[in-house]
Amino acid sequence: MKKLFTVLCLILSLSLTGLILPTIRVAAQQTSAVAGAKQETISLKGLRERVTVRRDERGIPFIEAANETDLYFAQGYVVASDRLWQMDLLRRTARGELAEIFGNTVLEEDKRHRILGFAVLAETLATRTSAETRAALDAYA
Repeated sequence: MKKLFTVLCLILSLSLTGLILPTIRVAAQQTSAVAGAKQETISLKGLRERVTVRRDERGIPFIEAANETDLYFAQGYVVASDRLWQMDLLRRTARGELAEIFGNTVLEEDKRHRILGFAVLAETLATRTSAETRAALDAYA
């Protein structure tokens, strides 16, 4: 699992191009609005037991769960709530699909990422994960 995590981190790091870094900076400023979010109670299908997500004054989430599956599920939910745009942008970068949203200006970047095969590598590594790791990733997703 540690090796997979390291490789996936490397892939994501390589994906951070000059196009993405300025976008992340702008979005980080927009995300600061999360700090002022109200407390709410929601019910989500897929949880086995009660999960509590508390945010501090800076909007940083703290998750309490009775089991690891619910913890991974809640972590995925929180990250997607805060950064779905970024997750989608990183996925599109790795797959060479940025031109679908940014047009021809990034077509060469897409071609390069497809040649490098980031998406194929990630998919290949995902098929080689242990059942325990796969379950954690599925819960997170």
